[in-house]
Amino acid sequence: MGRRARPLEVLKNDGKKHLTKKEIRQRAAAEERIKPASNDVHCPAWLDAYGRSEFRRVAADLRQRGLLANVYMVPLAIYADAVSRYRHETEAGKDWAGENEDERPAPNAKILDTFAKIIRQYATDFGFNPAALAKIAVAQSNEEPKDPFEERFG
Repeated sequence: MGRRARPLEVLKNDGKKHLTKKEIRQRAAAEERIKPASNDVHCPAWLDAYGRSEFRRVAADLRQRGLLANVYMVPLAIYADAVSRYRHETEAGKDWAGENEDERPAPNAKILDTFAKIIRQYATDFGFNPAALAKIAVAQSNEEPKDPFEERFG
């Protein structure tokens, strides 16, 4: 299995020089062609109240950063559902008190761990952790303004 493909801007900002000018133009054109639309992002009806509020909160943030697209609706809904279920399980586990808490984990510990893994994975995919956010920031911040000569002759 190969490495994950990285956007052209991230490659250029990391100082990767292995692409020719022609390959850079082709890849930039291909990335622009596959850029998804963002005109129909809505909260799914199957989310509970807390999941809907989390979906809307995150969607507003992603829209503000220009990262929201229609194809991300389902992954975002899965993230919001996992956050809601994690919260529900945490609330349900507050009443648990074992005889010897040092030896026996809470009954819902495995469930909480599963939802935490889902949340962590989608948070990384959407750029909610510092490393992923930094990668997005580097790609967007180092965009150099093109001079007229470069625009005309590439």
